[in-house]
Amino acid sequence: MTGEGDAVVVYAATLRWGWLRLGYSATLARSGRDGSMHTTTRLGRPGSPTRSDEGLTFEDPRLGVRGEWIGPRGPGEITLHENAHGRVRWHCHLPRADVTLHHRGRRLHGQGYVEHLALEIAPWHLPIQVLRWGRLHAGPRSLVWIQWEGPHPLRLVLADGAEAAAGPIDDAGFTLADGTRVALGTPAVLRTGELGRTVLANRLLRWLPLPRSVRSLEETKMLAAASLQDAAGTIVGTALHEVVRWR
Repeated sequence: MTGEGDAVVVYAATLRWGWLRLGYSATLARSGRDGSMHTTTRLGRPGSPTRSDEGLTFEDPRLGVRGEWIGPRGPGEITLHENAHGRVRWHCHLPRADVTLHHRGRRLHGQGYVEHLALEIAPWHLPIQVLRWGRLHAGPRSLVWIQWEGPHPLRLVLADGAEAAAGPIDDAGFTLADGTRVALGTPAVLRTGELGRTVLANRLLRWLPLPRSVRSLEETKMLAAASLQDAAGTIVGTALHEVVRWR
């Protein structure tokens, strides 16, 4: 995310399901100049990050992406859920990073974030009805949050890279246990709709034998002005967040 309103989300994934092996990479980008959206999707082995003491670099020529993320490391890997069907592991590598990104012929500089999610369980076995995820950069502060609603409720918040207790998260924001208020403004919608009509509608992915329960997942990904309010005052920043609903 840049101060001019540009935002680029870079995905790199590998799917292993029975006999199926599939590499996937994509970008979802918003221009701060006119608010236009651009999506690029590629099948095949995705690019791999190169880690260093300062952060990491990532390059995928097929996407026209090359970037460097520099910042302090986050906590180690966290198991979000585990049952007889498998487990969900999450690792926030860089909760806040200075980013220089070359994308589609442009050089962007702003604040970024790096995470890795290992989903070792089929999505239809997840005990979730609603998923909320987001991150916020405001001045020197950063926040990352995950909330599951449903049979296995879960709430995880990282404040400046450390776990912090927080109250319920909704479209307007949430409050940390220390009284800090996270306020989310009116968003610009980056993508919304059933996955079968958005991500999986791509001609390269529509042939995947995924069940209706996955194709009907409703995702809304948003970019919004946001703020942190505590006893010391208010810091204004930007949040990228999303809501996913299972049917």
